[in-house]
Amino acid sequence: MATMKKIFPIVFLLLFSATLFAQDYLSGKLSDPQWGVREIFYDRTQNGITANIFQTVYKVFETNKIPLYTITITHDRSKQIILMAVKQYNGNSKGTTITYDEEEHGLIFTERNSTDTAFLNFKLYKYLLSFTDAQLDYPVAHEVRTEDGKIIELDPLTKLRLRKQKEIIQRLAPLLARSAKDKYEKARALSQGDFNQHLLQLRDSLYVFNTQCTFKIEELRNSMDKELAAKFESRKFEKDSKFYSGEKKKGKPNGKGLLVENGNVYEGNFKAGTFLDGRAVLKIDSSDYTGEYANSKRNGIGWLKFANGTYLLGTFSNGNLSNGISLSKEASGELYFGGFANGTRNGYGELHNTKEAMYFGEFQNGKLVKGFSKEVDTFGYTTYSKINDGNKTAVDAALAEDFFDSVLSAQK
Repeated sequence: MATMKKIFPIVFLLLFSATLFAQDYLSGKLSDPQWGVREIFYDRTQNGITANIFQTVYKVFETNKIPLYTITITHDRSKQIILMAVKQYNGNSKGTTITYDEEEHGLIFTERNSTDTAFLNFKLYKYLLSFTDAQLDYPVAHEVRTEDGKIIELDPLTKLRLRKQKEIIQRLAPLLARSAKDKYEKARALSQGDFNQHLLQLRDSLYVFNTQCTFKIEELRNSMDKELAAKFESRKFEKDSKFYSGEKKKGKPNGKGLLVENGNVYEGNFKAGTFLDGRAVLKIDSSDYTGEYANSKRNGIGWLKFANGTYLLGTFSNGNLSNGISLSKEASGELYFGGFANGTRNGYGELHNTKEAMYFGEFQNGKLVKGFSKEVDTFGYTTYSKINDGNKTAVDAALAEDFFDSVLSAQK
């Protein structure tokens, strides 16, 4: 299985993957409190993103190919977390983080607030997960309970799967009998838990926000593609071509319509030939924008990309990103990925500079106020520091190194 190195391109490709034929689908069940149990189809895709990050994506359909849900499961083996995102078609994405102990859990059976080693039939699990391989890399979903009360049954939890679980637990038994000294060392390391947990929650929130934004961009693009297909014979247009379908006044677009001009697409409301609000796919100079428009400017959810790979994703206001995510690549080689608001870095972010230094954590008004740094001096010696309230103190490498192999740093 090919290993991908960038998580966002993978997510974007998965979102825009072509529709499969029915014979390529697997069969599952959907239990609905209102309509009972019915058969569904689903497609499962698994990707290795980095050496420690593995992702499984389920596309769930009605038997007549109408899309129902997209379920994304991202396993960060180095952090021992599973990120779940369940997105209903034409609805919002709901995300959660499941934390487990690799020395105590062979398969993951989880309620909202607990993780089990053994599967208990009498429990009402929100997520019923396991791994498809002996290395415990790729997660699969057996059962998912949605926010609107439905139960999605996917890969069956077979007797073979449960037997495999027992074998894994038996293999882990010696590790479960760790010495009191080992447990003491682990407890000491966890004394830093509040500080790290805060940062992990910020990072996971950013990851879920990214998923939500990309889903919305997917819906926007798909909807506009359908409109183009319905109104024009071809969706390939010459750069200087102009096509319009919609309401007019005095020969100009006025009211609702769809305009293709110079390769750009505008869908929404026009007045006297001017695009006022709606949705657009634009290429202006060295940038591309896909998203919502209002008051003749970028307003609403959108994705603005530049030729050098930099992009802004999130909510725009009066043409500027007011709250979202930035991936910025400077000519000097500096790279920042993370939260962006009010014109600067705000929220969880990861900064790589030209001197092999890394700064991960919470940014406020462009400054790292809480997190960790990894710096290399002129002699090649690496030092780790903890930043709290903007103050830096040296720390043990093991405490900080966790953050320098995180899910989002795969952007590098």
